[in-house]
Amino acid sequence: WVHKIDIPAFPWPVAPFPQLKYPLSENEEFNKQEEARCLEIYKNILDDPANQGDNCIAAVIIEPVQSEGGDRHASNDYFCSLRNIAAERDVPFIVDEVQTGLYPTGTRWAYEAWGLDNPPDVMVFSKKTLTGGFLENTITSGGLSRPHASYAQRVPVG
Repeated sequence: WVHKIDIPAFPWPVAPFPQLKYPLSENEEFNKQEEARCLEIYKNILDDPANQGDNCIAAVIIEPVQSEGGDRHASNDYFCSLRNIAAERDVPFIVDEVQTGLYPTGTRWAYEAWGLDNPPDVMVFSKKTLTGGFLENTITSGGLSRPHASYAQRVPVG
């Protein structure tokens, strides 16, 4: 069930988000282990044979700061690892900047501070932009947003 409302949700795999301890300077070792634990689960989900073939993972979606029910952050290294793992497995990497876009994190888009070698395939935004939309990295995504055929060509008539 979807959080807070009684609508059935899809049984999509969900990797845990690190639960860091603060202050960061006093909990460095714990936080590194927590991020490593979450990354291992993430890799296992992507590599699970049940998530291959017809049931393959279509994309990875990450929120830079999880603000529903708290204010949860992770390190730049964690996000770089998420991106690299997705790229190694040829899984599109989507960054949800609805909450974090347009400077609340100090940069226009939160992902800009992560130091990614390979930018996200898609970034979605809304709210503060006064519109909703997405930006696609056509170099890495291979044109995810472009359909191979129009809707009319894909749907049989009659």
